[in-house]
Amino acid sequence: MKKGIKRRLVLSYFLMILLTVILFEVILLFSIRYYYYNTIEDHLTNHATIFSSFYKEYLEDNSLEEHAEFIIDEYTTYAPTQIQIINMDGRLLADTMLSSQTQMKPFIDVQTALEGKITQFTGILGDMSNEEVMAVAYPLMANNEQVGVVRFISSLEPVKQVFHTVILYLVLIGMFVLLVITLLSYFLANTVTKPVKKITEAAHEMASGNMSVRAEKVYDDELGKLADTMNFMASELEQLEQVKREFIASISHELRTPLTSIKGWGITLHSMSGDEHMREGLEIMISESERLNGLVNDLLDFSSLSSGKVQFNFEEVHVGDLMKQVYQQMLPRSKRQFITFSFHAENPEVLLKVDKNRIKQVLINVLDNSFKFTSQQGEIKFYSYQSGGNYVIEVKDTGLGIEAEDLVKITNKFYKGKSKAGGSGLGLAICQEIVTQHNGSLTIMSEKGKGTTVKVQLPL
Repeated sequence: MKKGIKRRLVLSYFLMILLTVILFEVILLFSIRYYYYNTIEDHLTNHATIFSSFYKEYLEDNSLEEHAEFIIDEYTTYAPTQIQIINMDGRLLADTMLSSQTQMKPFIDVQTALEGKITQFTGILGDMSNEEVMAVAYPLMANNEQVGVVRFISSLEPVKQVFHTVILYLVLIGMFVLLVITLLSYFLANTVTKPVKKITEAAHEMASGNMSVRAEKVYDDELGKLADTMNFMASELEQLEQVKREFIASISHELRTPLTSIKGWGITLHSMSGDEHMREGLEIMISESERLNGLVNDLLDFSSLSSGKVQFNFEEVHVGDLMKQVYQQMLPRSKRQFITFSFHAENPEVLLKVDKNRIKQVLINVLDNSFKFTSQQGEIKFYSYQSGGNYVIEVKDTGLGIEAEDLVKITNKFYKGKSKAGGSGLGLAICQEIVTQHNGSLTIMSEKGKGTTVKVQLPL
């Protein structure tokens, strides 16, 4: 289970129930132990009381030492436990278990009983027994004087066996409860994490610019309200984006005609003018109108691609031939800029179903950026290879590179970073959109001062 809300919820439920089960079972075990031990103690004390009353009532005129065996034989019929009779010197007079022990004073319960107090002892009786027992020592009275001690002893081994069985059953029940609670907590955690996961996925889609996606509302609770809020936000942003696209398209169309006229008249006046100063001014005007016209075309392209109004003409194309055309088109520029420009297409006969003109637009745009930011004596590699289910086209240069903070935003529309080079900041955004429409991916890897690699992956 991955780290996250689900794991924390399941662990919280598990630990809470584990502590509850342990606490409950410990209390229950102590209660059971107390009940059994207390019952045995009461049982032995009652027998000792009855025995003392029996002796006082019927045998107090008889010598305890002379009749000890007789008394025990008479009473064992009523109390099937070990009985000991001890005189005031601590000597064992009679024992139903025929103990070899003769002097009982070393036992603390016997010492206390010889002082006239009823005493209970739990433990091992040393040489007399290696098992745990419970003993109750009770003073024997005759003619208002203490003449000895009667001691009732019961083994605790049967109780311990019952206790161990109870522990085993409680552990098994506890494990079963923990298993059930863990499964239930897993399903309960899903009721929280699934809506969160769906909302997170929708948020990622929205962050990437897909405002048509909607967060699924699973429950009508706080998470459901969050999904509603996100959906409302996405709807509003989608409307704003639509208004923006329409505005850009409208402005671009309006600008195209006057720019064409300005450029046309600039060329005409340039050809007619004999004034060198005037010709220089007209050349600047023609150049700037071309730059603005390029910006307008980029805006129209991006607006059309974003709105899904562009119709792609997919056909099977030999990628190697397409790359070769682009290479030959850019080769004169490499010579002008004194840049080493190499080309290699692995498996050039591979057919891809693409829009030929759009992919060509992507490759020219990427190469154009490499030429812009690679200085003289630099190197640009233009190559391709097959990787799994994709055909990969790479452009690798030894140019200026891109800073890490700019790299993550470089495909955003109108983003130019710290670059002072000309351009609209839409080129890579358009490339990204075109490659996405081909179910491919555009990846840019760069390090400041060490060049840039652009990787275009298209599915075979």
